[in-house]
Amino acid sequence: MRISRLLIAVLLAPSVVLAEPLPPPVFPFESAVPAKKVAYDPIRYLQLGQFRVAFEKTTLDEVLRRLGTGKIAHIGDASESNYWLCYTSNQAQSSYRLWISSSGEMGGPQHSVTHFAAEPIMANAWKSDECPELPKQFQRASLDGKIWLNTSVREVERALGKPASIESDWRRFYFEKSFMRKSSTVGAPKEEWTVSSWLYTKGANGRITLLAAGVITSN
Repeated sequence: MRISRLLIAVLLAPSVVLAEPLPPPVFPFESAVPAKKVAYDPIRYLQLGQFRVAFEKTTLDEVLRRLGTGKIAHIGDASESNYWLCYTSNQAQSSYRLWISSSGEMGGPQHSVTHFAAEPIMANAWKSDECPELPKQFQRASLDGKIWLNTSVREVERALGKPASIESDWRRFYFEKSFMRKSSTVGAPKEEWTVSSWLYTKGANGRITLLAAGVITSN
């Protein structure tokens, strides 16, 4: 499955009213896979306070139980299916909205976390049952303990190196690696799979204003 199709499907965000689920933000480009790739895996987990959300391991139910609030929302069917939890963090210096998502096709029946997105919001922005306040002990967030919203572009490149592509104010890190191992079944062909991970950042005035990242393993 192409990551471009997955991201286009899961990041559609029509205008909604406060009482409705709030889908993740939209990317401004159609092709989600840059022609070039980085030589290293740019992401491994999302850190919320002391809680580590591991891509393709932690499930949405586990996030919901640990955070103690929120509602799992859903949109789309088949390859366009997407499940997510939305949270609002109202802090004096860095208010933001966070979406923790699972691809309906690639996250499995247990809805393992496959991607997330975060963007800044105005202080004291609205919150609802569909996008509640993130508990204070989880508001200190980071990607791999390195970067988050308002991190400088220079710090991001110091931590991750040069991106695979730069498009206007977007920087795109994309990694892909194939693996193979001998099957545990005698006479069966070797098992093959591919891990794809991505990190997209949008910047303004030299700092990150939007983050989106994810991991997908495909056979």
